[in-house]
Amino acid sequence: MYQLEMHLHTLNQSPCAETDEKTIAALYAEHGYHGIVCTNHYASWLCENYYKKPTPRENAEFYLQGYETLKQECGKFGIDVFLGMELLIDALTYYKETPPKAELLIYGITPEWLLSHPYDLFAMSLEEVSALCKQHNWMLGQSHPFRSFITLQDPAYLEAAEVYNGHPQHDSHNDKALGFAERNGLIYTAGSDFHAPDSIGSGVLLQQSVSTNEELLAELRKRRHTVLRRTES
Repeated sequence: MYQLEMHLHTLNQSPCAETDEKTIAALYAEHGYHGIVCTNHYASWLCENYYKKPTPRENAEFYLQGYETLKQECGKFGIDVFLGMELLIDALTYYKETPPKAELLIYGITPEWLLSHPYDLFAMSLEEVSALCKQHNWMLGQSHPFRSFITLQDPAYLEAAEVYNGHPQHDSHNDKALGFAERNGLIYTAGSDFHAPDSIGSGVLLQQSVSTNEELLAELRKRRHTVLRRTES
């Protein structure tokens, strides 16, 4: 079995994260993980108000540093690191006052695409993001779709849904998320929503090892993985 974290944030790239890449690598090695998908937040507000680099490409480069550093640190322990993204498009961003608000998880996106299109995602609608993911064979899901401030999105535009979110400071109503995914035939994703060491412990168990985004997506689409839920200490 291959133990995979599917939702993780690193210090600096996600302003809410508290843990650096070196610490993350050691923690995940201690907990027996074989792989991590780095899903830092990506939003126009972050680029303009938090990263604040001179150009869109430089903001994208800064965003990717978290993934690249985590990959380097995890490599010392034999842990694979994959690039993902927790995306806030402008139409759904929680940096605006009014709903709808929702976060999207993208699996399979590449550094090369993001550097060539650093701001393209922000102005897209959910339907357009969905079409882009299908075009590139990426996987699109919704993170914690039943949190209190989140607006449930149309499953017609989703391939997956996060059925278990292990963030200990949020009630993600994971039972409702599982029901939503079941009713709509969506692929299950799950993760710790890691920001600090107390949230580690969730993810999925794959039946075989993966080493590339292509292999990861192919294995998830076989729908034979199981959800790993955090054990309360």
